[in-house]
Amino acid sequence: MTAPIRLTPRVLSQTAAELEKDAADMEARAMQLEEEQQQDGAYLTRNFLQTALFTAAKNARHTADTYRAAALYAEALATMQAAPVCPAEYAIFDAATLEQAEGLYVWRGTDPIPSGGQRVKVTMNGLGFGTVAGYFLAGEAGKADPARPERRFLGVGVLLEGPPDWYKAQHPNWQTEPARVFGPEVAALE
Repeated sequence: MTAPIRLTPRVLSQTAAELEKDAADMEARAMQLEEEQQQDGAYLTRNFLQTALFTAAKNARHTADTYRAAALYAEALATMQAAPVCPAEYAIFDAATLEQAEGLYVWRGTDPIPSGGQRVKVTMNGLGFGTVAGYFLAGEAGKADPARPERRFLGVGVLLEGPPDWYKAQHPNWQTEPARVFGPEVAALE
């Protein structure tokens, strides 16, 4: 079994150039046949060959164009950066993913986005203090920023230190499962 050929932009461009040369050679041979046909009168045989050569040259040029287009496409693919992956709604993710998701979210807090591990105060429902465990995206696409419909609201996942009893009753895993709060509901501590 032979190894597959890797179609890089360079290989595709070289193949297109070779096909172009082959097409030029076929056209030259077809013109030569036309001259010979006029000299010796073997019209049908030479006319058939001439037509076949012109057709083959046209097909080779078409294939060369296809290879050139494939080379441009492969080159464009090689230079493209991967599009940021948008995490699932409400799924907690880390700071590295936050950097990759740049441009996919809107932060509505008055303070800057707190960093992972930073101690914060959750003002919503008097939940109290906690540590940033990660981030999440939520909300219907387009509502956060109508001009950029792919954007959603950014929230912070906070592991609470000592939430109210009603919260503990509603969230039995509160010690390991971060509370999800949005920018206006969290204040950074110095």
